[in-house]
Amino acid sequence: MDQKKSIFAKEPWWKRRSKLEKKLVLSLLGIVIAFIIFIALVCVKYVIPERPCHSSHCLLAASQVIGSIDTSVDPCDDFFTFACGKFIEQIHGDIEATSIKALEEKVARQVAELIKEPIKEDDHPFVKIQKQLFQNCMNETEEEQENALNIFNETIRELQGWPVVEGFEWDEQLFDWKRAIYQLRRKGLPYAIFFDVQVMPCLVNKTRNAVYLSEPFVIRVEEEHKESYKRYMVEAAVAMGAEEKLAIVELEKVFDLIDRVHKIVKENDRPNNYTMADVKRELLKERYTIEEYQKRHEALDWLSFINGILKPAGKLTKSDYVYFPTEKFVESLLSLLDKTPRRIQANYIMWNVLDSTITYLNKKLQQIENNYLCVADRSLQSNDRYKFCKRVINRTFRPSPVYINYARKYLPVEKRNKVKEMLTNIKGEFTELLKQSSWLDTESKEKALEKAQSMTGVIGTPGDYFNDDIYDTFKMEPKFAEDVTESNFFEIMLQNARHQVDLSFARIHKPNDDAYNDIVYHRAVATVNAMYSPSDNAMVLPVAILQGIFYDQDRPQYLNYGALGSIIGHEITHGFCKDASTFDKDGNEVESVWSNATAEAFERQIQCIIQDAEDFDVEDTEATINGTLTLEENIADYTGVKVAYAAYKNWVRVHGEEPQLTGVGYTPYQLFWVSSISHECYQLSGKSLEQSLKRDSHALNVYRATAPIRNSAEFAKDFNCPLNSKMNPPDKCQIF
Repeated sequence: MDQKKSIFAKEPWWKRRSKLEKKLVLSLLGIVIAFIIFIALVCVKYVIPERPCHSSHCLLAASQVIGSIDTSVDPCDDFFTFACGKFIEQIHGDIEATSIKALEEKVARQVAELIKEPIKEDDHPFVKIQKQLFQNCMNETEEEQENALNIFNETIRELQGWPVVEGFEWDEQLFDWKRAIYQLRRKGLPYAIFFDVQVMPCLVNKTRNAVYLSEPFVIRVEEEHKESYKRYMVEAAVAMGAEEKLAIVELEKVFDLIDRVHKIVKENDRPNNYTMADVKRELLKERYTIEEYQKRHEALDWLSFINGILKPAGKLTKSDYVYFPTEKFVESLLSLLDKTPRRIQANYIMWNVLDSTITYLNKKLQQIENNYLCVADRSLQSNDRYKFCKRVINRTFRPSPVYINYARKYLPVEKRNKVKEMLTNIKGEFTELLKQSSWLDTESKEKALEKAQSMTGVIGTPGDYFNDDIYDTFKMEPKFAEDVTESNFFEIMLQNARHQVDLSFARIHKPNDDAYNDIVYHRAVATVNAMYSPSDNAMVLPVAILQGIFYDQDRPQYLNYGALGSIIGHEITHGFCKDASTFDKDGNEVESVWSNATAEAFERQIQCIIQDAEDFDVEDTEATINGTLTLEENIADYTGVKVAYAAYKNWVRVHGEEPQLTGVGYTPYQLFWVSSISHECYQLSGKSLEQSLKRDSHALNVYRATAPIRNSAEFAKDFNCPLNSKMNPPDKCQIF
């Protein structure tokens, strides 16, 4: 029996395999084991960070989060108070103490350090000139200020004098308001007193430039400050040599004219709910050849008037197109001037000139201005010499050389490249969102995708700011460098103001080579903001916003994508809303990049967001958010944070999960959402609240912070918010 069993018993499976089979099995087993080890390593590396981040940048970020969030509040019930509660309590709700205000003050200090630097041997010539001018301004003597007053008085005499100072010796037969405006322009003094004249890219063809006439800036004096303003006018006139009794009578009439002109300008203000498209349509309605316009409004010789201001830098013909103000404004203003005696016209013009230049004149006049500003607006007082000289520098140089140095110091190449990577990632996610948007028909979607592909990003400042060739953007009168060291400070200001206007007006018949926009972008370098330019199809991230609560290249990216990424997504979205639908991928004005079907679908799609805004319960007032006025910004808010979140998740797929912040018991994804509203942590009340709801195209900050998140399924998932909780309603609004 035993022998029989042993004959028929099977050999073990492994022994029955051939050598080749054994080798193949062992190879396969090795591959499986290696694969398991690889997966384990990937999980360790990309899913579970080894330890929390303990770097100084992470510790600072952790302290900021801990100092802001109120952990006693359920984020699914009230995310705004959860994310901002402790911070708002610490600043007592004061909007002037917000993190953005703190960053603006930091930027101001950074700029101040650069402006105040001594002149260096290796400074670019433009930088040396700017520093020299700043030093001249800071060190201006009383003798120089008296000389400035003498220059001013001589200029006024050449303009036939100031009636209130000349008294009854003033001859109105020698005065013509148009001729006075021409002379002011050529003296480098303020000339936009009844009409402003500018040269900017043409709306119908951005490769060309055009002349734009528009309403002037007219000071708006609050009711409670009117008597103080009249006293300021009288005291300044007396200091210039007027008799007080005559000044009281005549300047009362000037104040009345200021009030009347202001009302005419205000009557022509665009409604708060005007979109960019509405503004363009209005401007295009007022585009005429000078010959056409002359037939419509014969009260003024328009060709002579416009050329009188442009001279000697530019000249138009009667067949040239000009963008004019609204007909109502033109008719009302010219009718008022026709009824106004020449003496009052002259007093009005000379007062405007003095009011604009008084801070350049002697101590007595400066003190008279400061006495008024102390009552009306302390922030505008000119007794801070640094602030005054900084304003002078900014007006003198277009753009200011200090902003190039600012970019070089605070936006090194490595940092710029990382921001560029973020922008590219977010734009890529937005493009994917466009592809999935059902309300865009095929034709409109193709144009939108082309526009997204063509959109450029200006990070920090245009061009290579580490190359001195960038200073070629700057234009300056050759004699200016010599004048900076030898001439009176006020005289230098007048000469340069005249030259800068000449440069602008000389562009009339020249192609628009983007120099205008480069100047605009350079001047925005120290602005804590971001923007989208539809005429360039470009989004702009100034240097100033690439720091502080918005960005730190050495902290976890979930904080950067939350704060700065949401803003990038917001600005990109502006290029694809209704306002920008009349600009194509190259920034040219078109009827619309949307088909009629897409435009109708968009109108249906936005109703949810409009209603959501208007249903929002605003505390401490019966007023509500205007869903139509704030629509474009709300769409950008909704979409901005959505694409930033998607872009961060893709970043994680490539780079791996990031460590948590030490001492902060929240996941990276939860902190993304906290970071995304960090700049909205403040509280409006009283008049500020009412004005924001009435006039601002941006919704109330509490709504901006919570509405996009409340309508996000990703947020609800990250915080495990139950369905039907306040931050996770069953019905959610989305556009893209």
